[in-house]
Amino acid sequence: MAKKHGFAFGAFLGMGIGAIAGLLLAPRSGEESRKMLADTANDMTDKALDVLDKAKDTYEQGTADINHTITKITPVVAARTDELRAKVDLARERMEQMRSDLSSSIDAASKNVNQAVDSAVKEVNKAGANIRRTAKQAPKKAAAKKTAVRKNAKATVKKTSAKATAAKKTTKKVAVKNRKK
Repeated sequence: MAKKHGFAFGAFLGMGIGAIAGLLLAPRSGEESRKMLADTANDMTDKALDVLDKAKDTYEQGTADINHTITKITPVVAARTDELRAKVDLARERMEQMRSDLSSSIDAASKNVNQAVDSAVKEVNKAGANIRRTAKQAPKKAAAKKTAVRKNAKATVKKTSAKATAAKKTTKKVAVKNRKK
């Protein structure tokens, strides 16, 4: 709209300047030129007032249209704003509930982890105690086994020695019999 008014103003200004230049440069008498200049000035003033009235009417119409649009949009914007506020409040409540649920879950998980760790520590301690007990008993058991093995070995050696002696005797007897024959 500003371009139209700028163009119109420029056109009227150009026409006014052209009219004045035409009157001043025309080969007429001063009285005729003044009368013609006065008529042109009056015409220009009337045209300027018409343009001004049209601009004022356009401005008033635009203002009325804007006010009408604002009047129509305001309740819609207010309703949408209330709707969005309600949604934001609902989202906040949900987030708070989720935060609470998450905190409860974390607490429960932490409790479970602590219980599992305590249980594992007890089991490890029991296993360590068993290992230490077994390690303390191992030398005694090993010594007992070593003693048992030695006793078995001695008994085996005695038996083997007795058998060997018996076998020698039997061999001597057989040799003596064979010589006698």
